Amino acid sequence: MSWMKNARKKEKKCQVNPREVERDTFITPIDKTKQTFMSGVQRQDLVLFSDQSVLPAQFFQDSSSHNLIFITHQSSTQPLWLINALIETHILGFPNSLNESSPSSLLSPAHTHAVVASFIHEQKHFINSFSKLKIPTNNYNVFDFLSDFIVSDILNKPREKILSELLANFLVALQNNPTNTIVIIEQPELLLSLINGLTYSELNNRFITPLLKQCQVLIIVSNSDIFNMDEYDVTVHTSNIQNFYKSSFIRSMINLNLNPLKTGFAKDVTGSLHVCRGGAPIATLSNTNLHVVENEYLYLNEKESTKLFYR
Repeated sequence: MSWMKNARKKEKKCQVNPREVERDTFITPIDKTKQTFMSGVQRQDLVLFSDQSVLPAQFFQDSSSHNLIFITHQSSTQPLWLINALIETHILGFPNSLNESSPSSLLSPAHTHAVVASFIHEQKHFINSFSKLKIPTNNYNVFDFLSDFIVSDILNKPREKILSELLANFLVALQNNPTNTIVIIEQPELLLSLINGLTYSELNNRFITPLLKQCQVLIIVSNSDIFNMDEYDVTVHTSNIQNFYKSSFIRSMINLNLNPLKTGFAKDVTGSLHVCRGGAPIATLSNTNLHVVENEYLYLNEKESTKLFYR
């Protein structure tokens, strides 16, 4: 009998508790992310539309179509890498700075152009970046509305004149360049703070809408930190800015939202990119089935490139 008891004890020692195995071998989402980033096996190309593109060629086949892309970010998730990817795609035909992509056949650089304007960065911020990407200088214009804008364009001028002169800068650039031109404006919502008495509806009616009607693709880049404010701290001014964001989302056909990690800083992840449909349909030829591919990516900013991974 004693030998049977000893055998049962040994058998129990050899048995494995399934719950313990599940607990010990379970990998948290963060661990999975780290494994993916470290291995580099599951890198993904950026795909925004159902034709597997970032900027579909269909956008530029009909001069009467006008599409708005709305990019939102926070101060901790600077959007330069995404702006670079859009510029590269439009001018070079592929976003080379993402996952070290390979060229694809899109529009020829000789027939494409980009106009970039910023109310938060100087001209050299973009020129230096585009130079590293080897984008030809004759394929883009950069407007600096940070350095001397208040003194030269706003001081002692009525709102209507400020907005009309601002719009004129873009119209001249569009008239002097090929039809396949995209326009990127970084933080135009700052005009609501810079111009006394300006409302979001006036900004839309006198500047954003007329500009959109003159270009096939308009990209607005905005800082969404104001939505993180306590609701009791919201003033008439902040509400005005929030309404501009809401109207931009409703009028856009795609929204690209850059967010920091909810868990805080991570060595192998910079943030997330959420791709979703905007409030407006895509304006293209009537017989197309083109649609936004909603998705979420994790991204890692490195010195020379950005790596994308599915979340």
